[in-house]
Amino acid sequence: MDGRGWVTEKSSRRHVSEVNDEGSQYKGQKLIVDPRLDKKVKLSPAPLTFGSIAGAPELVAGMVVTVLRQVQVLAASPTDKKKEMWARYYKVEDERKIEGWLGELRMHCGFKGSDQGQPVLCEFKAGGFHNPNQQGRPCWVSVQSKSSVSLLQGPSRFRTAGKNLICGDFVEAVEEVVACGQTFYRLVDGHWVAREDSSGKVACDLLVRESHKWIYVCNDKDGAQVRETPTRSNAKNRGKRLKYRQRVNISEKVTTYANEVFLKLADEKKGWVPATKLNSSVVKMAGLLFNLWSKTQGSTAGQGCAVGGLPWVLLVAPSLVAPASLVAPASLVAPASLVAPVELFLGAFVLVNGYANGYGYGAAPQQSYAPPATQ
Repeated sequence: MDGRGWVTEKSSRRHVSEVNDEGSQYKGQKLIVDPRLDKKVKLSPAPLTFGSIAGAPELVAGMVVTVLRQVQVLAASPTDKKKEMWARYYKVEDERKIEGWLGELRMHCGFKGSDQGQPVLCEFKAGGFHNPNQQGRPCWVSVQSKSSVSLLQGPSRFRTAGKNLICGDFVEAVEEVVACGQTFYRLVDGHWVAREDSSGKVACDLLVRESHKWIYVCNDKDGAQVRETPTRSNAKNRGKRLKYRQRVNISEKVTTYANEVFLKLADEKKGWVPATKLNSSVVKMAGLLFNLWSKTQGSTAGQGCAVGGLPWVLLVAPSLVAPASLVAPASLVAPASLVAPVELFLGAFVLVNGYANGYGYGAAPQQSYAPPATQ
């Protein structure tokens, strides 16, 4: 009691309400303004403020706030003035260090319509990438949509920046945010993109760039179109094609959400090619079974070579799903131990003491050799 007098709690309507503090356990909690909101939310100087306040600070969709206090207030129902309901209010601080109050539900923040019972703030996941296969690895956004994709000022489709990406664009991403069933990626330049479009279809896919040093051969008689980015979009064509049976060095690969693999060329052509034919599992680029190394000369990429006393080793392709049987060529005089097939499991290194011509190899089955440091 401060001696200032009395006040009526309730007559035909409620004049004052008890404020129930929900405790300090919520202090410091991070919440995000629902990215589906297409209007700004005004902060109030106190919980349960009726009407808008001129000049009140506003929050936009996708903005992160810190909860300072959480209370419940008994108030008239926005849909039926004869009824009362407990309404939750948050005192928050935004990214600009501005403090204020806002209601938990849209109906308590001046929103009307069928979704007024939806919350204004929601929990979210942020910081890095959430898929264990993507954590700590270089991730890039690939635009899948045939329509242009808007760059955003924050994680909300309503915060457009006036710039667009087109199908096939390939941009580095630094963070993923998931809120209210929607996923957004923050790009290296500070802009954001939404993973799905307004109809729920994937517009931007998050791809991991994997190191993949191997030799491939074009297995398609029509050749393979080389593109600037890992895409099927002809807008990214480089005007170059791989020829049928042409061998190329590959340095990287990416796999899309639809399990489509693209390979990056490491040679002078530079660019990306798909590993399979369009809308098919038919192999377009086939990985070679083997890769030959010398301690002194490096990789020969599966080319035929006479060993000539050098300690060559054979690397069985790690992408294979079955062991390879190596047989000494009939034209060579091989040790008795090599007359029978020698079985090598995936990733095995062995000394080669015969002639390698792409068909048969003489191998010393009891010897091993550590992988070269460059592999």
